[in-house]
Amino acid sequence: MTQEQLFKEQSVSEQSFSEQSWLWRDEQTKLTWVFGMRWLPALGSKGKRHLYRNLRQQGLGWAVTHGRALSLVGVQAQPNTTKVQRQQASAAVAFAHAHPQGVHALCLQVSEVGVWLVAASQGCVLSESDRWFETLEQAHLALQTLRERHDPMHYEEMLWSPQDATSEAATTPSFLRSAKRQACQFQKLPSGQSIWPLVAAFGCLGLATLLVVHRLWIDPARPDRPNVPAAPEVKEPVSVKVHDAMFLRSVFKAWEQLPVDPSGWLLQGVRCRVDGGAADCTATYKRDQPHADNDGLAKHVPKHWRFTPQSLDSANYQRRLRLPLQSLEMARLAREGAGLTRLQQLSAKLATVSVAAAQQISATAIAAGTSSIDPFKPSYLRRVLSVRLSLRQTHVLIEQQLPVRWQQIDLMLVQGAQIDERHGYLMANLQGHWMAQTEPKNALSAAADMTKDQTTAVREQPVQTAGETFEGESIETEYDIH
Repeated sequence: MTQEQLFKEQSVSEQSFSEQSWLWRDEQTKLTWVFGMRWLPALGSKGKRHLYRNLRQQGLGWAVTHGRALSLVGVQAQPNTTKVQRQQASAAVAFAHAHPQGVHALCLQVSEVGVWLVAASQGCVLSESDRWFETLEQAHLALQTLRERHDPMHYEEMLWSPQDATSEAATTPSFLRSAKRQACQFQKLPSGQSIWPLVAAFGCLGLATLLVVHRLWIDPARPDRPNVPAAPEVKEPVSVKVHDAMFLRSVFKAWEQLPVDPSGWLLQGVRCRVDGGAADCTATYKRDQPHADNDGLAKHVPKHWRFTPQSLDSANYQRRLRLPLQSLEMARLAREGAGLTRLQQLSAKLATVSVAAAQQISATAIAAGTSSIDPFKPSYLRRVLSVRLSLRQTHVLIEQQLPVRWQQIDLMLVQGAQIDERHGYLMANLQGHWMAQTEPKNALSAAADMTKDQTTAVREQPVQTAGETFEGESIETEYDIH
């Protein structure tokens, strides 16, 4: 067996960093092992793509990717041909695969080269290792830092003399002999360019060409061909998007996780802004004691919430909650009168229930995207609904299954609050759009309105007098159909 040694200086990051690499070729496997590499962390597939792009910009084309969720990408800056790079492998990865459990470290004393330090935890290379040192004492100093962070650690030392074939120390280390070749080898960095857009463009061009050929030559239009009546269009019921009342429970449950007075801080309230099918909630805390600090408040962050400091005396917990929308046919909505009666009955159980003026719109206008209202067809309305209730009464609101699209859901802490059946220390305020059907008009009333409109239209016709034309003004009313 013959060996080939080579030292190379590496500099592969944006900050200045220099370390040595030593290459040893195994004549039996025809594989060149690289001792001493720079390991860069990448979190997830998106992080790896970003790191690969940076490496390509620095002129690097080959790397060893190691790990799963948190990947380590090992690189070497020496320029080589494609054939040589494909036959190179990382010795540190081979050591890590040989020790899949626990924390292991090795100081390999290579004669006439130096001391190589490598360490692995649970089968993954520790990025602070895979380094070269001139003496064993220097390697021990670096190893001490790893011991403090990874305890307990299994440590061993080994003497290797690959140049002296007659020596007992010439035996190849066991972790190199049993290494999985494919997992340790260098792989070419992906180019980052996808051919799918080009394939899709050619596909669309081919389909367009086939359609033109079919229309002009294969199946041209002929005047003697009988016209086949088109199938009648099936109109789907007009519907509105409202929030599923059962998912309000998840918002109230998330509030219950929040501490009221953690480590000298005091909860001021929670504001949830609803955007489509999600609610962005912010819980505001105010510093109530001089010894309180951000570290104390951060220790009490509930699960799924994140801590965000704001100033010396305020900080926030933030969380995004699902609040799905569901489609509700407008024909299934209650009449305005019956709906208001239901809200009146609900107001007797809660602190406050109020509605604003109605905005009217017809189902045909929603389907056609216009703002006209047909008096002979059913129309619908929406009102801004405001509800205030004690947090312990939220089940009363959920059970009503109101057709509402919520816009804001807040929690307020009322100092010195009146505690009774409908009031408490923790009060919830909700605001959104409530939907209902308008009350039907009778035929005589609708006809009278139509006659009045026609009379007004006749009066507004242009009047011809002495060669001059005077046109009446046209008043157009816009209706909000959102």
